[in-house]
Amino acid sequence: MLLLVYEAGTTCPDVVEIFGSPRNTPVIIIRNKIDLTLETVGERSGGAYPEIALTALERLGLDILRRRITELLGSKPPA
Repeated sequence: MLLLVYEAGTTCPDVVEIFGSPRNTPVIIIRNKIDLTLETVGERSGGAYPEIALTALERLGLDILRRRITELLGSKPPA
């Protein structure tokens, strides 16, 4: 699994440019520090990979990230 973390308010790096073509490898793009840009927590789809907007400082959106990781790994999240 690849987790690409970048700072909100900047351009998302190109996954293929950094990692090559991640065939058969789950990828999640994480846009952190959204508290600095007043963005809302959540998951965006429609791109090549799922993208999750969160703020680790305020611990918002981490539940979305945990759920997505467990879904991609094929296990159930803890109760």
